Amino acid sequence: MTKAPQLNLPDYISKIPGTRVLQFEFGSIVQTNSVPPEPHPLQTVVYTGTHDNDTTAGWYGKLPATQRKALQEKLGVNDRKIVWAMISEALASQADTAIVPAQDLLELGSEARMNFPGMAKGNWGWRLKDGALRQELAQRLRSLTMEYGRLKTGETSPISWNQKDDPTSLIAKRAYELFKRRGRQSGQTVQDWLHAEQVIKLEAIR
Repeated sequence: MTKAPQLNLPDYISKIPGTRVLQFEFGSIVQTNSVPPEPHPLQTVVYTGTHDNDTTAGWYGKLPATQRKALQEKLGVNDRKIVWAMISEALASQADTAIVPAQDLLELGSEARMNFPGMAKGNWGWRLKDGALRQELAQRLRSLTMEYGRLKTGETSPISWNQKDDPTSLIAKRAYELFKRRGRQSGQTVQDWLHAEQVIKLEAIR
C-alpha cells in the first residue's frame, strides 16, 4: 500500500489566494474618507462583488448621497458609469485573478442579487437569460481585458504592430501588457518590463 504524502498545512495555507472585494474596499473609503488601500498582492482574487453581495449597481444605489458623490470623485465618473468603472478597477488590479459577476457586466440592480447570507429561502433564483451576453458586451469586456494585460494570446496589445508573426514583436507586446498591469501599480516600471520580457522569451523557447 502506497503511503499518502503528508500535507504541510502551513505551507498549503500560505499558498491559498486571498480575496479582495471592491464593494467593501471602496465602501470603506467613501464612508471614512480614508486613503485607498495598498495595491493588492499578486496572489489574490479580486471581485467587484461576490455572490453574497448585492450587485454593484444595487450596492451603489443604496449608498447615501454623500458617499455616492465621493465614489464618483474617487473613480472620476458619473452615476451611469460607476459599474464599469468598478469593473475597470478590478481588471486594473495587479491581483492574478479578477472575477466580475455577470450581473455587473449587465449593470443589473438588486433584483438580480444571487444570495442573502443567513436567509434560508429566496436565494439563488436569478438566471442569465439567453442572448443577454451580446457581442457588443463581449467586445467591451475584451477591450478592457486587453488594456490591462489580462489576455495571453499574440493579439492582445492595444499597440498596432506590423510584423504580427515576428517573435520579437510578440514578446514586446506581452511585455508591454505586463508593464502596464504590474509596473504602473508597483512603480517599478523598468524592472517589471525587463522581467516580463525575460519570462516571455523563456516561454517562447519551450
